Amino acid sequence: MSARTCPECGGLVASTINTCPHCGHFMAGEGQSQQSAISVENPHTSIAWCIISVLLFWPMGLIAFIYYFKSDNCWQAGDQAGAERNGRASLRFAKYSVWFLIITILLGISIPFCIFSFL
Repeated sequence: MSARTCPECGGLVASTINTCPHCGHFMAGEGQSQQSAISVENPHTSIAWCIISVLLFWPMGLIAFIYYFKSDNCWQAGDQAGAERNGRASLRFAKYSVWFLIITILLGISIPFCIFSFL
């Protein structure tokens, strides 16, 4: 694996990634023009799910946010596989918090009903 120098900050950048991990400058790869490589948002994350999960059950919501930021950092560094993996984990923990709230509500309704039905 070879390294190249970032024209923006002068830092060393691996030839396998297209974004400088030091300054975030996009570097076009071989055969790829600067114009054709438009920076897009990380498609593997959903901030809305993270916010909802924090509002519903904050411990798992915080874990979802941690994975959200890990995914975003991987995306900025050009690690698409890491961004996808952390994005899936973020979404999984966000959905866990929704399920936890649903189960808590169902138990909160059913347990008193069962107790008072025997009295």
